[in-house]
Amino acid sequence: MDGVVCTAVDIHYIRKGKQVSVEAGDFLHYITSERLLQLAMLADSGDEVIIFLRFSDTEKMEIVRIPFECSQFRTRIDWLFIKAKCLDCGYTRHMLNWLSEVHSFNLGLAGLFVKTTMFRVCICWTISCEMNIGLN
Repeated sequence: MDGVVCTAVDIHYIRKGKQVSVEAGDFLHYITSERLLQLAMLADSGDEVIIFLRFSDTEKMEIVRIPFECSQFRTRIDWLFIKAKCLDCGYTRHMLNWLSEVHSFNLGLAGLFVKTTMFRVCICWTISCEMNIGLN
């Protein structure tokens, strides 16, 4: 996740005056811990869909296995999201680990930096130049 944020920061400042700079800045203001967690959960569900699609997207697919594969898909989705096991594994666990740490990203000489803490992403303006360093 650090790489995604740092890339957006670089685009925002290196491409200043261009539309892509505005869009990168909008992205940095848009991301929140809730949105990042939702994206991680979508990634977990997407993985399950890909597993099912790989089974069904072949000419050699055995029709007799469709009920079993559908049942397996349903069981895995139930386990991940109804029983909330996505909090213990996969992309969601990775994002929770990332959000549990403090991250600061330098957003340029103006002293704007992003600091994340558990379940919170905030954009902070600072006056002090001492705060104008990026920490990974």
